[in-house]
Amino acid sequence: MSEDAKWIQNLITDGQQIDYPLSLDLNSLVNGSMAFTTSAIRNGVLCLLNLKHPLHFENGTEIQIMGEHFSKFNLAEKHHIFPVGFLRDQKNLETRQVHKIPNFCFIPQDLNRRLGDKPPSIYLSRIAEGFSDLYDFEKIMRSHLIPVGEDSGVWADDYQLFLRQRAQLILDEIKRRCGVSSLITNEVRNPAIDSIEKGLRENIHITLASLYGPDYWRDAIPSDIQKSVTDRIEEYVRKTAGTTKSMFHDPRARLDFCDVADYVKIISFKQNWSSFSAYYRSRAECEQMLRDFKDFRNAVKHNREVDSVLNHRGQAALIWFARVLNLDLADYGIY
Repeated sequence: MSEDAKWIQNLITDGQQIDYPLSLDLNSLVNGSMAFTTSAIRNGVLCLLNLKHPLHFENGTEIQIMGEHFSKFNLAEKHHIFPVGFLRDQKNLETRQVHKIPNFCFIPQDLNRRLGDKPPSIYLSRIAEGFSDLYDFEKIMRSHLIPVGEDSGVWADDYQLFLRQRAQLILDEIKRRCGVSSLITNEVRNPAIDSIEKGLRENIHITLASLYGPDYWRDAIPSDIQKSVTDRIEEYVRKTAGTTKSMFHDPRARLDFCDVADYVKIISFKQNWSSFSAYYRSRAECEQMLRDFKDFRNAVKHNREVDSVLNHRGQAALIWFARVLNLDLADYGIY
């Protein structure tokens, strides 16, 4: 470390420019070993995971990375998403195949003991069931760059598939941090979109309640949207046991039945814009961003192909609304 620091200091003092090739390779991550303590890839990934402020699997508090953690990363009983015993006994893997970089995770000792040699499909399912909102579980997994989508290898206990999936998430994060890519990964598209949409609804509710009072729905919402929302609520109640129309008299609850296309009309309706302009400044820009967000959101939600143009416009809209609405979406790579 001291030699590296001296070398870097000399570069700064002499004002030298470094021209070195950028090589980010999925196989290098998949095949990298936690046992190689001098490996630049291994140590770089450790720093990267620490930068994500990893959260405790069960309670969501930030894990404190300090002390003996840094000296014992390669011990057999520590820090494996696919436990050592499970891989040896059930998958018949050798030790060198167990200590792969993508299988590493910051797991506190007490939790590690409770997890034991259970396969990830079992212990992660139980952990997920402990949260009333699945979003909280997914947020914790994102803080570790652990894939938990429906096709994730953790649910099928498919170790090789998992290694490649997590290595891809790590590689995407490396590229984003290095400025090679600013893409929002497929893994976080849905939760990022949901956060923006929730933020928009909260902003509309607070702004209109301030302008018209708590019963703003009749005066502040265009009549065609009022009718559409009423129809959607009636259909939802018909299909959902235990619900009644009276549960959706609250104006904020009714906003949850609006489409993104409705937001444009609501924000621009009558004198509404005079209050919304404090947030969005330009009506034309706001309307364009809402259209781009709508197109991106609908393509993602309906599993349609997202071409490069739509992807860039959609991501620009996500970033724009995150800043305008002051939303913390750092977990999704949006700053």
